Parts: sequence; C-alpha cells; structure tokens
Amino acid sequence: MEVAYVGNKGTHAFIGNGPAANVNQASLEGITRGLSNNQRKLFFQKFGWSQGIDYFCNCADTRYDGLQIKATQRLSEGLTLLAHFTVQRALDNSGDYFFIDRSLNRGPNDFDRGKVFVLSQTYELPFGRNRRFFSGASKLVDLFIGGFQFNSNTTIQSGVPFNFGINTPNDTGPNRPNINGDVTFGSSRDNDGQVVYITSGTGIFSSPTLGQFGNLKRNAFRGPGFWQTDASLLKRFNITEDKLLEFRMEIQNLFNTVNLGQPEAFVGSGNFGKIGNTNGNAVQRNVQFALRFAF
Repeated sequence: MEVAYVGNKGTHAFIGNGPAANVNQASLEGITRGLSNNQRKLFFQKFGWSQGIDYFCNCADTRYDGLQIKATQRLSEGLTLLAHFTVQRALDNSGDYFFIDRSLNRGPNDFDRGKVFVLSQTYELPFGRNRRFFSGASKLVDLFIGGFQFNSNTTIQSGVPFNFGINTPNDTGPNRPNINGDVTFGSSRDNDGQVVYITSGTGIFSSPTLGQFGNLKRNAFRGPGFWQTDASLLKRFNITEDKLLEFRMEIQNLFNTVNLGQPEAFVGSGNFGKIGNTNGNAVQRNVQFALRFAF
C-alpha cells in the first residue's frame, strides 16, 4: 500500500483552461451612471476599440492538492488487484472578468472531481490442468474448462462542478445569482421521465442589483457522479506449444449503469433543476467479440 500527498502550485500559467482571455471586457464601474458597455471597456476609452481582444499571457496561477492511496496485490494464485483512491481539489481562475477582478471567478476547476476510485483486476480462473481445481483433467476436458481469464476495471467518480445562472441587469461578467438558503438534491423523476436533481425552490435565488454581482461563488455545487465497470472474459486454446487461439468477449458498462449529465441550473428555466440527458462520456452496455490466433 502507498499513501501520498501530492501538491502542485502553478505560477505564471495560462488563465483557466485558456489559453486566452478577453482583455477588453467591460467593467461594472460606471454602469449605474448610465455608461454603455463600450464606454466601460479599457481599450474603447483609449483607442475606440469595441471588439473583444484575446490576450495570451502567463499571468494566472493554479493550485492542486490531493491525497492519493494505492493498494496493490501482485499476482497470487492467478489474481492481480490494483486499487486507487484520490481525494483532491484543483483551483484556478476563469477567464471571464479576469483582468478586472481576479478573485471573482476563482474556484474549483470546471473538470475537477473531488473523489476518484479505480479498481482493476485480472483473474485467471482456477480450473483446468495445473490449476487448483481439476488439475489432472485430460486435454479434452481442459479444452472446455481451462484457460479462462476474467478482467474488469471499475471507475467511480464524484460529479464535476456547475454554476447557477440568472438573468441580471448587468451586461458583463458572470450571471450568478444571490443565494439565501440551502440547495437540496434528489433523484425522483417527473412525468416526462426527467430526473429532478435539484429539489430546492427558486425562491432561495435572487438577481443581484445593477452594478453588483451575485454572492454565489464560482462552481459552488457538483452534478451527479459517474460509475462504470468495463469487463472482459478470455478463453485460450493451446493448440500446440507455439500456437494459441484466443476468444475474447469485451463488455463496456457491464451493469448498464445510467450516468446522468448536468442539471438545468438557470433560474427561471421551465426545466430548472432537472436532468434530461446522460453524461457525454458514458456509454450504454456494449458487447463485442474477438478471435485471435497467435503463432
């Protein structure tokens, strides 16, 4: 077993998942005095430029902290196991509004998964000649019961972050709401078959006033987790000492787990809090067969 803390501090890095951010974004300053979006842009004031300007710089920083646990069972009686468990946090800045207020959009990375568990195993079934069971079997019997191997890989992950959005009177920066209360989650289904993931009413959210941003932090909540097991079953036929026939059955998503996508998190949407799609990285159960001849 291995236990480790892994820390990474990046300085002079790209902004968020960059590499560019708009350096000519309008600020909030002056919006309450009736200044237009263009009038509040830095380069419009200086040169009359109203367009967005991508700026590439190594001017941001990132932070990663992780507790990593690894357990290994080396080959023993045909079985090999490898398990990983990680508790982690990855922080960075979004490119939105970065050059005006760097702290406004600092939070968990959009792809950060707080917990990840992976279990991989390979097991040569103990049946057939020179195995624990039926070790004295004839070649004919061994042809049917021997040479089997089962492999699997299971991944369990917590969900990735998401933001709530709301219509605001501002024309720049993030559209996150004010929040006053606790968000509650569920897993029931409505009449259309969509999962009701957010059970809190929209009453705990409100639109910020003109010239202010909402108090909800960036990526403050997480969507559904991810779980999938992939497996394969092999059968080897030893024809001669230097000739081998292998039949393989491979199954993606062995248990046909439904992995959900992110919820609709825009306050005011008719589907607020509901999930009507699956995770884009997930697959339905898929079975394929292969036959390999080695000589």
